Amino acid sequence: MQFDKSLKGRIAEKLRDLKDLDPVLVIIMSVVLLGSISALADLQYVAVYLMGPPFLWSPERVGLYSGITDVTAAVISVVFTIVIIKLDEKKKARAKATEADNVTNENVPEPQRTEKHYTRLMNLLVAVLAISLLMLIINRTAVGLAHRFQLPTADIIIYVAAVPRLMKSFCIPLARTMFSICTPPSKQGMIQSVGAFVSRIGFLISLTVLPAIYAATVLTFPAAVFIVVVVLITITLILDLCIPVVIKRENAKLEAAS
Repeated sequence: MQFDKSLKGRIAEKLRDLKDLDPVLVIIMSVVLLGSISALADLQYVAVYLMGPPFLWSPERVGLYSGITDVTAAVISVVFTIVIIKLDEKKKARAKATEADNVTNENVPEPQRTEKHYTRLMNLLVAVLAISLLMLIINRTAVGLAHRFQLPTADIIIYVAAVPRLMKSFCIPLARTMFSICTPPSKQGMIQSVGAFVSRIGFLISLTVLPAIYAATVLTFPAAVFIVVVVLITITLILDLCIPVVIKRENAKLEAAS
């Protein structure tokens, strides 16, 4: 009984922490969830799709297509992440230098300086994430429409659509970087843990729900799953573009309160 009360108390405490989260973090968390469902993985239904008519690809061909694009996307993502980290380090160094020279910053509470800021780095992350999501919309749309064409046109569309597919590895790392920027050091562990948990939940939904949708519609409308994915990515894109607006609104509230 005492254990149950302790567990309930911990759950209630975590729920209160989530309730008090920065609205920007809530939006980013939604981006992580939807991105994990729609953008992180697609092979679970694309492989079956490409092995069906009119493509009739062999498993080896599907594996080669997926392997080359996934490895290339991962390499590009790692390189871009390193660049973002370097930019973030330079930004922090400049911020510390400015803070040391600006005496008036001492009158501003530390949480307000760390939790509510709208930087060029955040602008860059929002813009790159938006471009990545737009590329994925193009990819999913092109792949979904490819079955309407005959060979070799259908294959050509799939190969061309592989180019925007390279952006799929950007989404979650970018969102996790946004987490880091918008979260004070004291809350980094909790927020990153929640973000990782949300990402895993989204990935599990992607592995189970999307193949089920494809299996239910493969005989009548094979592109149905791609429409669902495009809708989810579009919602993610809208949420991403809302982040700067919400940050400005929160900054305005802080300025009014101070």
